[in-house]
Amino acid sequence: MAGNFAYVLITDSRTEATVRRGVQEASAAPMRVPDVIAADRCVVLDTVESTNTQARKMLSETIMADENRFPLYVLLADEQTGGRGRLGRTWMSGRNTSFLSSFVMRIPTTLATGATSGWLTTIAGIDAVESLRVIAREHGVDPSHIGLKWPNDMYWDDCKLGGILTELAAVHTGLTDDAVVIFGIGINLFLSDRPTHIATSLHRHVPGLPAYPVLRNELAQLIAQRLRMDVQHYCEGAQSSIPRFAKRATALSCTMGRRVSAELPDGTHITGAAIAIRPNAALEIRTDDGDMVSVTAGDVGLIPQAMPGRESSANAAGSVMPAHSLRLE
Repeated sequence: MAGNFAYVLITDSRTEATVRRGVQEASAAPMRVPDVIAADRCVVLDTVESTNTQARKMLSETIMADENRFPLYVLLADEQTGGRGRLGRTWMSGRNTSFLSSFVMRIPTTLATGATSGWLTTIAGIDAVESLRVIAREHGVDPSHIGLKWPNDMYWDDCKLGGILTELAAVHTGLTDDAVVIFGIGINLFLSDRPTHIATSLHRHVPGLPAYPVLRNELAQLIAQRLRMDVQHYCEGAQSSIPRFAKRATALSCTMGRRVSAELPDGTHITGAAIAIRPNAALEIRTDDGDMVSVTAGDVGLIPQAMPGRESSANAAGSVMPAHSLRLE
């Protein structure tokens, strides 16, 4: 893990040039914030339109030139006015209500765009769920309620806590042949209202959470530690590491063994049972007709079931959520 990092508290009232200069100055003489984040650089913004968009503008060029082998930069925001998701979805996040973040890494292009690249989003999902389980356990709450809905959504039972949008910000094919990958991770922490009937917020289930800045920083630290280690393992031995990631994803999954509804990119709609995660990170579904379908992209939702001791809080139509997305922009 990185022992030193640059931490800058800035607001969107500054120009981009000022922001860039502030980050560079902090790199030379960092303001130390103990136990905040295990990253090479951390920027905290007051308000952004989208953390992924802002991270691309501010950090992608700098991280490409970073001398570390697997650098990790993090951008956090307290408010987001135009968050982006798959299929043109947008949402707003009020101030100090959600964990709004982008984790930026530089990895070999072949691993960011190749046949196993779907694991990047799933790895981020694993790390986010494991981090949330640490928080729940610290507050005396059964962490098994928090699960990973394939491949990148965080759920509390049948309700959605958050999601991940993974994007390629840049691909360089020069001497480094590396790509910049941005993991946008959003988690509902203190939402007073439920924006959709399947949405939930961590504070509804975990009593005694600390104040927003403390919880934000703790989550950033937990996720950064795991993401740096896991992405490095993936990069150093993708084929050998995949079985371990598949085992962890299956153990955390709230999808495996469940009936699911999937809408594929070509418009085909299927229902069936989720039975496995394939070596390329695809979800294998046994349809109601007995066919085996490997889903690599599309919308996959849980079909509610009666679960002992848990309330079903979604319906089949409303629980469709975005599946894997890794796109180059």
